[in-house]
Amino acid sequence: RLARRFVLNFDAQVLRLDFSTPIAGAPRSWVVDFEQVRRVELARQGDGRLAAWVEVDWEGRAYQEALVAGIPEQDRAGAEWFVALVRDACRTDAGAPPAAAAEGDRFEG
Repeated sequence: RLARRFVLNFDAQVLRLDFSTPIAGAPRSWVVDFEQVRRVELARQGDGRLAAWVEVDWEGRAYQEALVAGIPEQDRAGAEWFVALVRDACRTDAGAPPAAAAEGDRFEG
């Protein structure tokens, strides 16, 4: 299984996401323009820890992927700072309406 990774390229204004598909565990890499990032949020995982995640528009569909998971509660302030940094870089609206997928559907520990 591929380790979750991401790269914010401020010069090219793109986000690269490296992850494994949920069912087959196949490695995937996506490069999306900052404009394709719809949301950047902090959510609670099933085990109580936090996850910073993005929702991106990929080929006309909304997909959610974790940037960082397993964040302990005592690191919440740093996680909130990180989410704000990514949100600002991608110019997303913190108050954007949620997509069809529920927040808890994707990040269950």
